Amino acid sequence: MNILDYHTLQYIWWIIMLVLIIGFSITDGFDMGVAVLLPFIAKTDIERRVVINTVGATWEGNQVWLITALAALFAAFPQVYAVSFSTLYIALMLTLFCLFLRPVGFDYRSKLSNPKWRKYWDIALFAGGFFPCIIFGIAVGNIFLGLPFYFDKWQMIYNTASFTKLFHPFALLTSLIGLSLFCLHGATWLNVKTSGIIQSRAKKFAKFFAAFFIILWIIGGFSLKFIHGFSIDQNAVITLKTNAWLNNFIQYPKLYFICLSGIFCVGLNILLQNKFAKLSWILSCLTIIIFFVNTAIALFPFMLPSSANLQQSLTAFNASSSHKTLFSMLIAVIIFMPLIITYTAWVYNVLKGKIEEKDIEETQENLAKNKNSYWY
Repeated sequence: MNILDYHTLQYIWWIIMLVLIIGFSITDGFDMGVAVLLPFIAKTDIERRVVINTVGATWEGNQVWLITALAALFAAFPQVYAVSFSTLYIALMLTLFCLFLRPVGFDYRSKLSNPKWRKYWDIALFAGGFFPCIIFGIAVGNIFLGLPFYFDKWQMIYNTASFTKLFHPFALLTSLIGLSLFCLHGATWLNVKTSGIIQSRAKKFAKFFAAFFIILWIIGGFSLKFIHGFSIDQNAVITLKTNAWLNNFIQYPKLYFICLSGIFCVGLNILLQNKFAKLSWILSCLTIIIFFVNTAIALFPFMLPSSANLQQSLTAFNASSSHKTLFSMLIAVIIFMPLIITYTAWVYNVLKGKIEEKDIEETQENLAKNKNSYWY
């Protein structure tokens, strides 16, 4: 007798995937946001080193969330993994190459004191944060629009559109939403981790991107009313309907309070930036959680809708692995996920506190002696 039936396991793994995406967005999101803001918040070399050091000790661990999410997707929803890496291959490869710039940028920037050398690596770090934010946002927008894939009788995947078709106006809107969200998150992080002029600039950027995000989020929400969404009936027949992406909210009106709570969190974040940096950081994390929960509710049960063949759209229920696979992996998650979260919390507790310019200056001599130093 199975402890959990197959349908319940599918629900659970859909939730686990959402948790992993949120975990990546919260932890690596501020890394990318800080990288995007680097040329604008830090004006001198010492200021740029302060900004980089706010994420220098944790960025590698944060990026593990992405690797874990992709591994879980491969195991729990293999068809979703296969289709996404086929239809979005160029976009994902561009993201991967941009992410490559981050480790080498962090490690090599301070190897030489030449201003041009450091400037080039600052540009690389900016690109390593900016383009993934944009590409992730475009990917989310195209999921709402539907990806142009279909399967033949041998289950071979075919993509019927070119790379340029990904740049739909709605996808560009979602890319700006993602960019503003991560920039808000990064600026809020810098408000917590820095002081003086850098902190002052971070507060201004946080307020700007918070307001920008609210405007774009509202526009994006209203845009869902006018694009053709995917709807599935009780017989698993999929159709295209205007306003379909709001079906779950219409069926359960209380879900609209989640949307309103997100706007409330961002608005409160603006008010608290000046005097309550840590509380603003918590609100920024809550905003990310609410944003992705809203996105997941709108899409559910779809994971990758197909605009080329509606009936071959992938959902949480037709694209999952076997019962045995899902249950075995769930046991591993129950054992290891609390350990990972506990360890991550411990690391952040150990590394708490602000990064000051004097900290950088005190390590200048050590950096010159030790070329492999993790002070950037």
